[in-house]
Amino acid sequence: MAKNKISLFSFVIGVLSIVVVILIAVLFPGLRLSAIFRNILLIILLLPWIVFMLSLLFSGKE
Repeated sequence: MAKNKISLFSFVIGVLSIVVVILIAVLFPGLRLSAIFRNILLIILLLPWIVFMLSLLFSGKE
């Protein structure tokens, strides 16, 4: 897989994951999460963006 496709896929996954979390927050406003689960969810939401930034940083111009 080309490096530019990795950044594209991670960007799309990052945007879709944020949309899903916002949708869940709107549909279930009284949902209570523990601190550990919130931290795990935050890490899961940040991973695609970290991959996106790293792939942009390390992909050289070809």
